[in-house]
Amino acid sequence: MNTDKPTISQAVGDVLTRDNAVNQHLRMGIINYHALATRIKPTIDRITERDVNISTIVVIIKRFADVRSKLGLPPKIPALKDAKMTLTSGVIDITITPKKANFMNELKRLVELSAKLEEHPHILPLVSSIKIIADANDYGKLKTALRNQYTLKPRMNTAKLTIQLSEEVEKSPGIAAYITDLLYRNGISIVNLFLGYEEIILILDESDAPRTYSIIKEAANETQ
Repeated sequence: MNTDKPTISQAVGDVLTRDNAVNQHLRMGIINYHALATRIKPTIDRITERDVNISTIVVIIKRFADVRSKLGLPPKIPALKDAKMTLTSGVIDITITPKKANFMNELKRLVELSAKLEEHPHILPLVSSIKIIADANDYGKLKTALRNQYTLKPRMNTAKLTIQLSEEVEKSPGIAAYITDLLYRNGISIVNLFLGYEEIILILDESDAPRTYSIIKEAANETQ
C-alpha cells in the first residue's frame, strides 16, 4: 500500500486552493457544488488513483467552503468595490535607520528634501527606521543628501501600486489579508505593503506589477 498518496480530502483541498476564481466564488456563495465536483472529479481521480464518488467530493467542497467563509472575508463584503488603482513603474525602495535621538529631525529633513524632488515620495516612519518610496530618477538627489549619514542599499526595479479605498470598504475588516491572500494564491510576491485607512500601497518587482494590477482589477470588477 502506497501511503504517499493524498487522501480525497487533501486532493480536493489542494485543487480548490490553487484555483483563485473558485475561491472567490466559494466565499461569495455563488457556485454550484455538484457542478464543481463534476468538473474536478477527473483531477481528483488522477491524484488519488481512485474512482471517487461525486457525492463524496460535494461533501468535501461544502466543508471547505464553510471553513473558507469563517476564516476569510464575509462573502457579502465587497472588498475592492469602487477602489481606484494607480500603477507606477521606475520606483526605488530605500530604508534608513536614524539614531533614536535624531529620528524626528531626520524625518523633518526628508520632508523638506521631498520638495526638491521631481516626484513627491512616500516617507513612511516605522518603529526604528524610515522607508522612502521614490521615483528612480530622484535617487541621485537622495543619495547626495543621505550618503554621508547612511550606507544606502536601494531596491531598484520595483513598481508601486496604490489602491485608494472607497468609504464603504474603509470600515471593512480583513482588507489587507484579502489582498495578500489573493496575490499569494496567484504566485505574486509582495516586496512591501503599507496599509492606511484610506489607501494601500504595494511595492512589487516590476516584472510582477502588470499582472498584479490585472488580478486586483479583476477581483474589483467582480464586486461591482
